[in-house]
Amino acid sequence: RADRFAMLSGKNRAPILHDLGRWRLPVWLLIGTWALLAVIIPFLTVVWTSLTPYLQPPSWAALSQLRLSSYTGAVRLIWAPLVNTLLLVAGTLVFAVLWSVSVTWLVTRVRSVPDKLIDSAVFLSLAVPGMLGAVAMQFLALSVYEWVPLLGTLWLIIVTMAVRSLAFTTRTLNSSALQIHSSLEEAAYVS
Repeated sequence: RADRFAMLSGKNRAPILHDLGRWRLPVWLLIGTWALLAVIIPFLTVVWTSLTPYLQPPSWAALSQLRLSSYTGAVRLIWAPLVNTLLLVAGTLVFAVLWSVSVTWLVTRVRSVPDKLIDSAVFLSLAVPGMLGAVAMQFLALSVYEWVPLLGTLWLIIVTMAVRSLAFTTRTLNSSALQIHSSLEEAAYVS
């Protein structure tokens, strides 16, 4: 009976906007306070720490000790880790989304017993601690190294991170897929 929760269907509905009225200023102050505490102050703290020779609180005396010497060596050394990090992020995202879309489609549209088992197995990955999952993936990679040489590569980390995030992404996509009415899928199929 998931059709009861469908938000997107063939009918056209305009979003409902609510005027905050006298709450507009307090809401903007709350958003500004959150941005200051969660983004601006931590960023400025990292910049301050990187410019000082040792950890010290901001003061007028400390301003005379600010140096860019921390950045001279970092510019030369940053490229290899940056490329690996970008590959890790992109690869994890692609694998996690592809696997999650596949599992979500099976769970929300096909709805058979093996699909429920797959969904349960994906959700059980949350019960496994991250370090134990990483060690298990190392042993798996070691046992299949003859056929798939992933051990010691960035690809093994990408696959491990994608499997680790699979439970979160499938739950998010499951709720989103249930909001799309099956009539839209049928219309796309006929089209």
